[in-house]
Amino acid sequence: MSDSELKARAEQLRRALHEHIYRYHVLNAPIITDGEYDRLFEELKRLETEHPELITPDSPTQRVGSDLVADLPKVRHPAPILSLGNVFSVEELRAWRERIGRLLPENAALRYVVEPKFDGLTVVLTYRDGVLVQGATRGNGEIGDDVTPNVRTVRTIPCASPSPATIYPCRAAWSCAGKCCSSKRTSRRSTAVWRKTGCPLRQRAQHRSGRAEAEGRPRDGAAPAHRILLRDRGRGRA
Repeated sequence: MSDSELKARAEQLRRALHEHIYRYHVLNAPIITDGEYDRLFEELKRLETEHPELITPDSPTQRVGSDLVADLPKVRHPAPILSLGNVFSVEELRAWRERIGRLLPENAALRYVVEPKFDGLTVVLTYRDGVLVQGATRGNGEIGDDVTPNVRTVRTIPCASPSPATIYPCRAAWSCAGKCCSSKRTSRRSTAVWRKTGCPLRQRAQHRSGRAEAEGRPRDGAAPAHRILLRDRGRGRA
């Protein structure tokens, strides 16, 4: 491609990625799959690597995606919450192994653990003296939305440390990050309730194939559910 065609393609990719980032992280209403997004992102990254003059300050490759919501209070994470990297070929996987190998002692033996990646809302929990004091979304990786009242309604999140500090010693204050997900069954049930009550949950209106998607993906319910500003927060249980 000519220089003008490369520049036009990079701009097209930036516009498309910005739209998909906003739909995914803010509206919780994606219109493409994660794989399709990754392919667009990797194409832009490749163009910018081969032609650094195409890099712009607002390029999606230059920042972490944000899911901050204007109406919620903000909190700063104790440490940056980074995204997982990804690879799309055996060659990229080998290159990753070579990179980490350079950080290790020579001939270091490694064991690998492979597990499914949950697609859910990242939640950062902070405990102080064994008591849950804060729950926040990932946000932009450094600052997240305070969703503590909603997090307290999730039964699988302990409001206090499950074991005495004498058994599992830890600092007075500590934080952990995990994924907040809902099962497909729970997602369908919640969607039915929200439709009846008029809860402002945004759902994907149309599937890529053209078939109406009745309940949306479980993540599309888990993410906005923790950002809903309820008049009586914490009364129900998730």
